[in-house]
Amino acid sequence: MTGATTFTAGYLFADATLSTGARTPQVPRHAATLQLAQQKGGTTFGLQSRWSSRQFDDDRNQFPLRSAFATDLFASRSVAHNLEVIVAVENLFNARVEASATPVITLAQPRAARVGVRYTLKR
Repeated sequence: MTGATTFTAGYLFADATLSTGARTPQVPRHAATLQLAQQKGGTTFGLQSRWSSRQFDDDRNQFPLRSAFATDLFASRSVAHNLEVIVAVENLFNARVEASATPVITLAQPRAARVGVRYTLKR
């Protein structure tokens, strides 16, 4: 059985400013996502990447956060009716992603693995 391959891309432009003219905190001006997924039988494998441009952590735009790029890897498998097992590695290359900077730089989650189950209620 041949599987289905999907490629998804997204881009967001946000010209978000406050009444003072400063950029809105925690809102990047540009953000993009790419995802490539392959589904074969009851299994799905995928790779996705996320990018965001520089943004600010505060309403006075004194604490900039660097642009960020992270890649995730995931797989899911149907194991029963409406039940799926999921395995994922987020931030696969352990990219440095700044989460806050007021005033000390705090980093977002480093590389992390997760395993879970998903049950879908269908009518």
